[in-house]
Amino acid sequence: MYESLYTYDADFVPHPVLAEEAVTDDARVWKIRLKKGVRFHDGTELKASDVVYSLRQSATASGTFNGTPLTINADGTIEDVKDIYSESKISLTSNGHGATIEKSYDEKTAILTVTVKGEDISENASNFHTYTIQFAKKGDVNGDGEVTIADVTALVNIILGKNDKKAIADVNGDNDVTIADVTALVNIILGK
Repeated sequence: MYESLYTYDADFVPHPVLAEEAVTDDARVWKIRLKKGVRFHDGTELKASDVVYSLRQSATASGTFNGTPLTINADGTIEDVKDIYSESKISLTSNGHGATIEKSYDEKTAILTVTVKGEDISENASNFHTYTIQFAKKGDVNGDGEVTIADVTALVNIILGKNDKKAIADVNGDNDVTIADVTALVNIILGK
């Protein structure tokens, strides 16, 4: 069960529920004062951060990577994914009616930027939310965030069957983990 900041009557006139008042100078940015004494079922008082969290959650893109749900934090960030990015493995949906999702992946940083734009983005340029997801860097076989000679050792251990991080170890992207991946990894380390 939840309450909103405002509700509308039959004539679509807004009436405050959790909000006490809302003021604006430009009809774009609003300052909303919350009613005092509003409490959750556990007795904690409603704070502005609770409203911000709810608003962000309503706009956040939800999704999965390789069938595993992405974790969306209270501050609107999405937790890092310990796998190499693949367009075919990610599925994103928007919670907003008519919203669109744009994705942009930077191979150098292994960061996916997700932008969720509201249906009215052409009239309301501020109606968008941007999230970033850090993926494992290609060649970062040991998962320490860097591509170094230590990754060669980790890759050899995977090839020898001493570790099972095959998705991260497929450095050359041929869907197989072989000695060719060691060559590809050394080339990454050498900047080739």
